[in-house]
Amino acid sequence: MNRLLNQKDGRLLAVAVDQALARGIFDELMPIQRKVDEIIAGGPDAMTMHKGIADKCFRPHAGKAALILKCSTFSPWQPNY
Repeated sequence: MNRLLNQKDGRLLAVAVDQALARGIFDELMPIQRKVDEIIAGGPDAMTMHKGIADKCFRPHAGKAALILKCSTFSPWQPNY
């Protein structure tokens, strides 16, 4: 957990760039590469995203912010969703 915390103040600013696809594409997140670049430029401590977005967009930013990989998914058969 300490690797996620800001070493100067001990706090964490994590930004999530994922969404429920069942609700459609969120226009403000597109194009996703540009949005990831803009967020990283703002200096967050970490970003949360699915592996597909991480594989496509996060590599140039490795080491600039921690990556929190989201490993859940939507299931239309989950009655509580």
